[in-house]
Amino acid sequence: MRIIKLGFIFLLLLSSCAQVGTITGGEKDVTAPKIKKRSIPEGAVNFNSKEISLDFDEYFQLVQSQGNIAIVPPDALISCKVNKKRLTLSWSEQLKPATTYRIYLNSAVKDVSEGNSELINLIFSTGPTIDSLVFNALVFDAFYGTPIENVLLGLYDSLNQKIPRYFIQSNADGIATIKNIAKGTYFCKAMIDLNKDLIMQESEIQGGSFEGITIDGDFLDTLHIGLSKPTSKDKIKNIKYIPPGLVGLHFPKDMNTDSLYFNGSRITTFFSAGTDSLLLSTGPITSDVSYLVVGSDTTRIRTVLKDRSLKLNPKLLPQNPSNAYPFHAIFEVKDKITGIDLQKLSVLNLTDSTKITPDSVVFSGNKLEFFLKWNSLSNVLIHGDEGAITGFSGAISSGFTSKVSVSQKRDYGSIVLNSNTQTDNAIIQLMKGEVLVREVAANKTKKYVFTDLIPGEYYVRIVLDANNNGSWDPINWEGKRQAETILWYRSILKVRANWEVEGTLTD
Repeated sequence: MRIIKLGFIFLLLLSSCAQVGTITGGEKDVTAPKIKKRSIPEGAVNFNSKEISLDFDEYFQLVQSQGNIAIVPPDALISCKVNKKRLTLSWSEQLKPATTYRIYLNSAVKDVSEGNSELINLIFSTGPTIDSLVFNALVFDAFYGTPIENVLLGLYDSLNQKIPRYFIQSNADGIATIKNIAKGTYFCKAMIDLNKDLIMQESEIQGGSFEGITIDGDFLDTLHIGLSKPTSKDKIKNIKYIPPGLVGLHFPKDMNTDSLYFNGSRITTFFSAGTDSLLLSTGPITSDVSYLVVGSDTTRIRTVLKDRSLKLNPKLLPQNPSNAYPFHAIFEVKDKITGIDLQKLSVLNLTDSTKITPDSVVFSGNKLEFFLKWNSLSNVLIHGDEGAITGFSGAISSGFTSKVSVSQKRDYGSIVLNSNTQTDNAIIQLMKGEVLVREVAANKTKKYVFTDLIPGEYYVRIVLDANNNGSWDPINWEGKRQAETILWYRSILKVRANWEVEGTLTD
């Protein structure tokens, strides 16, 4: 009987274990490890140890990355040791007397399962009191005027000091607040610290104050700091052969072109190709390797036969309407144009298939231009036979045909701007999206007219050109000049065909 009872109980256990169900892990852990015990109280004074231990309420993982464990002021290098639920922070340096310190652990202590973490900061003083002064700053993009997150804001004992005495990162609103500062005079600098070394590099976006700031109980202002990337000492770069007859390169505006030589011949002809970029005419090339000499520097360029044997392929550029010539077509080739054969160029009115004689056909640099005063044109065909264009390299053009839709004056609109702002030494810029459409210098009438605009939405920005050099300038530490101010007027000006829009710029 005893055996039967045991077997029956065993069968019941088996049947209950065989039931199908869903095993859940419970609610998701969203809590970061919490400090349960610490070797010093928060706000400890007269602290003279070189070690702090923290006991957490759960097991954790220590994640050390550049800059996420730091002591402010940075008078020591923090070492970390983990033993079960305990984190020990230690350093070998002697901290300065009568100084308030904060140790930051930013996403350094994470729970094992979900990786939850939070900012931990420990405050203590080597003296009898905790410093209580606060410094606030707003950091923003000097060009766009928008706040910037995660900017390293530092206070320095001098403008030339490399490592900040105090530092903090800005939040999503661009606000940076440094607490527990000792009374004194400091210099403020801010940067996007790309390599997390606390040192401002020339290549980093940056800003700051050129004069000392006295922080005491009366200092309550929020300092506004615009960030920009300083103009660095520019160099010639991005040298590239553009077959069959050009070399393109980035060429700084302040450099002298007198020392430019290509294959032993001094370069005297340059074509602009955008900001700080030039196109050089090579002339005939007879070798697979060419040399560009700039002063004492020589660059080797591959100029193989298959590339330098190419024919010129004229490319039609966007039409540039003008009051004088309703039709203005521009073709561009990759060589300096030395001659054209008008007998091999023709213009046809596609409306009635009649041949048109242009008012003028001219060439300059690497561009060929057609001008016509005909107001009744709508569609034009421009054709060139092979050899219509000859380049300085000796190359000739291949045959080409381009259909051009002729824009009429009525297809464009205009904007008249009246300004109530103080715009001395300013540049008025008309924008479409992120594209600069037109710009004019400020005038005494404070009235600006932009004609021949493609229909669409436009807005205006004004560059307050303090040094009157015709362009926007970033921060200049040597000259102690802040980045120039840009005023953004985001109100949309809707341009319609054959219509004039009037707008007013106000402070």
